[in-house]
Amino acid sequence: MSNLPTPFDDPQFRKAMADAGVVFKPGSSKPFMDSIAPLLAAEGIDLDNLSPDIDLDTLNDAMGRATERHNFELFTPVGAQREQALEILRRFAIAVEAGDLGQAHAILDEVQPEPTADRPAASHLIGVALGLADSWFTDPNLAVSLAGTRIPAWNDRAARAAGRQILLAARNGQAFDSVGAFITSYTGQPTCMGAALVVAGVLASVAEAERSTVAAQAGPMFAVGSSDRPMKAADTADHLALSTAELGALENFAIWLGDRNEIAAPSVDNEVSLLSGLFSVAKGFGLQADNPDDMEDLVDFIMEIDDPDEPGFLGAALMVVDEYLHFRLETDDQQYDDWLVAHAIVEDALEEAFPSGASEALFEVIEEAEQLDPKQHRAALARVTVVAQVRTLLEWIGKSRPVAQAGGLRRADIAEVAAMLGFNAVGVNKRGLDPSFLPPEQIKPHQPLPIPESFKAMSIRDVPPLNAWWDTLITTELIELTATRVRPGPKAAEWLADKHPPLELADMVTGVFTTQLLIQDLDDTGYYFERETVSLAVLRLLAALRPKQELPAPDGDPMADILDMRALRQLEYLRRLGILKRSRDQYVVPPNLRGAIARGLLVATSMMSLEDSDEDDD
Repeated sequence: MSNLPTPFDDPQFRKAMADAGVVFKPGSSKPFMDSIAPLLAAEGIDLDNLSPDIDLDTLNDAMGRATERHNFELFTPVGAQREQALEILRRFAIAVEAGDLGQAHAILDEVQPEPTADRPAASHLIGVALGLADSWFTDPNLAVSLAGTRIPAWNDRAARAAGRQILLAARNGQAFDSVGAFITSYTGQPTCMGAALVVAGVLASVAEAERSTVAAQAGPMFAVGSSDRPMKAADTADHLALSTAELGALENFAIWLGDRNEIAAPSVDNEVSLLSGLFSVAKGFGLQADNPDDMEDLVDFIMEIDDPDEPGFLGAALMVVDEYLHFRLETDDQQYDDWLVAHAIVEDALEEAFPSGASEALFEVIEEAEQLDPKQHRAALARVTVVAQVRTLLEWIGKSRPVAQAGGLRRADIAEVAAMLGFNAVGVNKRGLDPSFLPPEQIKPHQPLPIPESFKAMSIRDVPPLNAWWDTLITTELIELTATRVRPGPKAAEWLADKHPPLELADMVTGVFTTQLLIQDLDDTGYYFERETVSLAVLRLLAALRPKQELPAPDGDPMADILDMRALRQLEYLRRLGILKRSRDQYVVPPNLRGAIARGLLVATSMMSLEDSDEDDD
């Protein structure tokens, strides 16, 4: 290979590095290069005899594929090492179930970076846990049991944050493919803990659904791909098949949903599947889907599935049941009064699930959005920048593009992609003064903090709207990440099939983007009073949804005024992107966008409740 001089050959450079505590070790990359050499050879590249015809792009692409394959092998143990990892995960989950966190920590402490004869490596444990999580959450037979899965109580905030992100990725079947991003964001040990916590959370959910124990469920759940399948409610007398009449009601419900512009779930199939699962399990307790008198007991049953203080699943299930009751009210004249009583019970439960006091207004907005003209609705969404520029981004990505280690845009690409959203940004190597800082004499209460004329970005997180858009496109499966690259996601072909974006998917992008923009810094300890800022932004957006209706205003104390300026900047981002309009200091959501924004706010308030529960556990 090349023997050209490097900066490390310069004695003055090496002394400066040594003074800074950095020591250059010649050959330190050799083990890694040796390990990927056979993988590069399979790509037609011989590191010891590089062909002069190979250009830098070709070499980089080959290195990316080889590194991805190397990482796959590193995180995919087989034989005894896989069994050892499973045993560690089993013992850890049992200790967590027992509330013995000291023992749980001791079990994970047995795992070291390098494997031994009787202990797996940390990478083995992470890989096995992420692979299991992907398999479980993409198994439709486990959908009901795992719907309420949450991260168990744990005394390490970084590990819990990693666990939440792993759980989110696993629900899309992308946890294993995101391993590089997790380790870059949280480092190895928190990622290892977080992955183990996800496994413990899943086993706890299944054990609760089966009225069993983690120890009893671990074996069947770990038997992925074998004939010894995981135990589910269908294996017990508590789960009964729906009657012909009940199945017929669900089929008519699906037809009814298909005629509506806005529904509670991402798709008709998702909504009917969730409702069918709930009704099937509930039938084991003697509850009938076509009996309005059983709705109160059904609500109690749903409330017991998940902790009411963590309304992620709870709120979604209740919203689906609420929509089913609307269907019944419109189609069952004979029992109208009984269904009306049942509907009131579910509405009360929804108010409890969303304690912000804003849920009623949000549900009203969502219900009104169902009456929109589809053509006008689609046209309005197509004018929103985060929707309009999806095609441009997908064309820019092409087959794939390299990404930063954390899974975001590379620093060199930030400027080009930020420009798609209408923002100026430049990648930098050193973060300067916070552009939102204002001297006291320039602070103007009830006015937004200024948006920088040009963002100085070390990473995509330094450009909030760009970061929110990127996360949105991952969540909606328009793009997907591998360990080293981004490529079009499963929904990209549907988006590109027509010159106009698909209505349902465009609506989802707008709503998810609103959520991501509001909550993206909740886990960041560098942002003080972020939860209070998000609450103020939610209040402002509620007012924008109902410009003629009086809603609670910010408190008016000096601290609230300062935080309100931060909240208003979030609204300014939304205005710049075409989601809000502003007239005489009043923000307004255009009518055709209100349903999407209301859904985004519901999810944001749910996420805030989850954060509150995390703090209580800590």
